[in-house]
Amino acid sequence: MRALLLWLSLSAATDGGPDLKAAVASFIPSGWESGDCPASYGKNTVLCAATDSGPFRVDRHVPTLFVRAFKGACEKARDEARRDTESKGFATSSEATGRCGPSQVPCVERVYRVPGSPTTAVGFEYLLCPRGGDPLVVSYGVSDKVSASFQPFARTQVRWTPEAPH
Repeated sequence: MRALLLWLSLSAATDGGPDLKAAVASFIPSGWESGDCPASYGKNTVLCAATDSGPFRVDRHVPTLFVRAFKGACEKARDEARRDTESKGFATSSEATGRCGPSQVPCVERVYRVPGSPTTAVGFEYLLCPRGGDPLVVSYGVSDKVSASFQPFARTQVRWTPEAPH
């Protein structure tokens, strides 16, 4: 029941206000600090989180999370999120479809890397597309050194279920 209420509030709260911030809190790993995002993260960003300790903290890399809420069609949000990430020097290294969130809505997972740089950040992005609701993008950034162990962790955090092969 708690998961249903969380997802209903997520679907209904699309203006970036306190209801949306409360609804997306389930995507924040335990022990991470969260709050408002800097303006440089863009107008669609509704929540940021990070940790300066724990198993995913490596060298100068601080694991981060940011959540963006988009208005309109999922395809538009998918393209805008990809363009935004690629404009920062990242390239898509993989993409998969599945289901995410408490209600297991359609979801796309993208993994981003900086080409030619094995010691930089890796991005894991989850685009949730609720039927009849606005899309939500949950993005995690970690050091490449811990990316292999972080991906299963991120998938658990967003409740990822891969699409069954046809």
